[in-house]
Amino acid sequence: MITFPIPAKTDWYFPDAYLPDTSNHISHEALCILNVSESDARIELTCYFEDREPLGAFVLECPAKRTKHFRLETLRNAKGQAIQECIPYALHISSSTPVLCQYTRVDATKPAYTLMTAMGL
Repeated sequence: MITFPIPAKTDWYFPDAYLPDTSNHISHEALCILNVSESDARIELTCYFEDREPLGAFVLECPAKRTKHFRLETLRNAKGQAIQECIPYALHISSSTPVLCQYTRVDATKPAYTLMTAMGL
């Protein structure tokens, strides 16, 4: 069995998320899911905001023994809603099986901006 310094779990949190203006087709947010279990993972994302009700659930799947990268600006929930650009929010990821989650933001809206990545809590 593979072991990791950060244990796989079913709930992950990213308190600082922000989808930059993606009109340049470079800026984006991505969520990387690593599923090392024997079972496929059904994953639900919920977004929390400072001034509005939560937005969810965005449903994703990650096959057993695989990794998947999800561009957050492409996600739509069952109502067709998307994550709005340029609004701070937090993410809660809930999985049917233990997974590892990593969040990445590429903000190229200005020349001095760059890449940020973090493991969840």
